[in-house]
Amino acid sequence: MNFKKVIPVAALGVSLLMFLQFQYYETARRLLSGPVVAARLATWGLGPVTEGPPRVQPGEKSSPLKKVVVLKPRYFRLGNSTMLLSQGCPEWRCLITSDEREAESADAVVFTRSTGLNSVPKKRYAHQRYIWVNHESPVNTPRRFIKKTHFFNWTNTYHMKSDLFSPYGALVPLTEKQLPVRAPTISDSRSTFLKYKHDLEAGNSLEDDSSQDWSAFLRRPQLAAWLVSHCRTHSHRERYVKKLQTYIPVSVFGRCSRRRCVRSKLCFTSALAPTYSFYLSFENSICNDYITEKVWNAMQYGLVPVVFGGGNYSAVLPPNSYVDANKLKPADLAKLLKSIAASPREYGRYHLWRVYWKVLQVWPHCELCYKLHNDHNVSVYSNVNSWWNAAGKCRGPKII
Repeated sequence: MNFKKVIPVAALGVSLLMFLQFQYYETARRLLSGPVVAARLATWGLGPVTEGPPRVQPGEKSSPLKKVVVLKPRYFRLGNSTMLLSQGCPEWRCLITSDEREAESADAVVFTRSTGLNSVPKKRYAHQRYIWVNHESPVNTPRRFIKKTHFFNWTNTYHMKSDLFSPYGALVPLTEKQLPVRAPTISDSRSTFLKYKHDLEAGNSLEDDSSQDWSAFLRRPQLAAWLVSHCRTHSHRERYVKKLQTYIPVSVFGRCSRRRCVRSKLCFTSALAPTYSFYLSFENSICNDYITEKVWNAMQYGLVPVVFGGGNYSAVLPPNSYVDANKLKPADLAKLLKSIAASPREYGRYHLWRVYWKVLQVWPHCELCYKLHNDHNVSVYSNVNSWWNAAGKCRGPKII
């Protein structure tokens, strides 16, 4: 591919017409001039931000504000510097927009599953990063752009081997004041993990937390629930649940049941969390690192997730915070769930992690902004389809 170099635009003596052309960035410029932001800039030795247009416009190689254009922004959150700063990102000087007219002057162009082929910019420059975004497992991945060769520079998926790791959720220590650049695993918060493990091995339960009364939280009238919208799946999870229901009652909500929930959040807060002890976080496909909102919704809204999938759960979830159905036959799982729920103290041990971590769903674009400012290596995927099939490898269920 032939890339053209971008010639920086001199800022001194910029005409009023040029300034108006970039008035879209006026808000971002004002944000960079604020007292809080100015203080952060000063600590980095960059000095105060002066009034008027920046010396180098957004989208140019040496710009202090990196511009990201998302083509068809479904499944990808937009944002500005204030949002990234408020979310605790170490590097926040980025503007993420969906204005396709800005793509040719962007530092990065994001292609989502809903991007059309006619949206590809006509010009491409050497400093730009083309980013492939995908949050579906390989068996459910649209092939529209994945067929392109020598096209993408970075990948942005739920898989840990992606250039930009964008999981459906993550646990952040309650003591953490700033987010890390990359979404953390449990081992990244080592001191928190060691404290948690010590208390867990000492036999502690959420009942021992004196900061609030957990008695009602640890006593639920029913055992297990499942909210599901795809009735036939690659993982055959529906077959597992059918067998499980021969041993214990499982309340099914969603499109595959007569019990409907209009919105997932409302369903969890009003119907599931107050009533059920466990939530079946069963994935539609069993693929490497594929851990979706099914797990994080359960963690967020106060249920214990029963996981069934191909993710490395021990890397992202504390021990004793979930039940792994991958290793249990339906009869054995039913027996274990009944045993745990019968003892509020034992059930409280599956919620002890709440004293140490909080759930952050939809990880912000900290790593994207950081890499645009700091990663100047030039790389390209010869075939992102081959990479994705190998990294996100899927397989059939072993226990049903």
